[in-house]
Amino acid sequence: MITKIIIFILIFSVQTAFGQKFFTLKYIVGAKDSYASILKKFVRIDAVINKHSPMIIKTKQENPHIASWEKLKVGAHIKLFINAEFLDKMKLELYKHELREKKKKREAEILKKRKSFSASVFYMASSGMFNQSNEKFLKIDFAQYSFITLGGAFLYFPKNKKYHFSSSIYISKLGTNTNNLNNDTISITPELGINGYFSYRFPKLSYSIYGGLDLETFSTFNLESIQMTQDFKMNESKVIYLTLGIDRTFNFFTHALYVKASLSKNITSSYTSGSEIYDPGIAYSGFKLMLYINKKINKQYFWHFLYKYHSMSGPDNLLVNRIGVGIGYIFK
Repeated sequence: MITKIIIFILIFSVQTAFGQKFFTLKYIVGAKDSYASILKKFVRIDAVINKHSPMIIKTKQENPHIASWEKLKVGAHIKLFINAEFLDKMKLELYKHELREKKKKREAEILKKRKSFSASVFYMASSGMFNQSNEKFLKIDFAQYSFITLGGAFLYFPKNKKYHFSSSIYISKLGTNTNNLNNDTISITPELGINGYFSYRFPKLSYSIYGGLDLETFSTFNLESIQMTQDFKMNESKVIYLTLGIDRTFNFFTHALYVKASLSKNITSSYTSGSEIYDPGIAYSGFKLMLYINKKINKQYFWHFLYKYHSMSGPDNLLVNRIGVGIGYIFK
């Protein structure tokens, strides 16, 4: 059934070529579609079109990836060019209405079939680049690598509701720290992360917004100790953030990608000094940005990608860029 549904995105521009105005449409080929049948969905019944028509020539020129226009492949993406004078606006509106109704039906079916609880576990390897500086002391750039991050995610869907609750937890075993000040490797305390969100879905707009709390722990250098004694000590920080984000599933050619993006602002934080002599006396505050992409391999396995950016201030200025990739398993 899904392969029979042709996704009409939007009329997004009017272009001029061959001295004529064209509407451009993005279109995904469905089962039993031919180029002629696709055009009939949008042009007036009295339109006279042949292979020499400027709109046909323009369409074929702009779609070099289409090997055969006589045998279109299901799922192929086409950028259609239609003469403004040939466009049947009533057909277009009817088609858009049909797609909206099909979308509502799919949403209802998803809500009906969806389980109340869902859980998954995941693995990720990541690399983080830290920039830590203080005008009174020094600047240090260092890398933190995690070849083992393990975690779990949990979802609760109230029956036939457009909202749900989610939570996840992870722990990262960090490798030795490398930095620009000495050649020694320094062991780092594992990082911990926990979050809980409320999410509401807008079916007509095909995305959800979510919000909640995040807890993160991480390690940074005690710059005072390094400057005064050349002793490389690490401070341990705990930060709780208020998070607001948006998520949506995108169709990238024939692949469905689940994408999340969020902004988090700290609401409280604390630290433990790694030095008994030099105590910063102030915890970090600031914000973080996150981008997360998830792609299902099959019904139970998925791969995922993560990018996080932190900008913090307190005992010193801290910038962090971290990326990670991994795989996960969904319990059925």
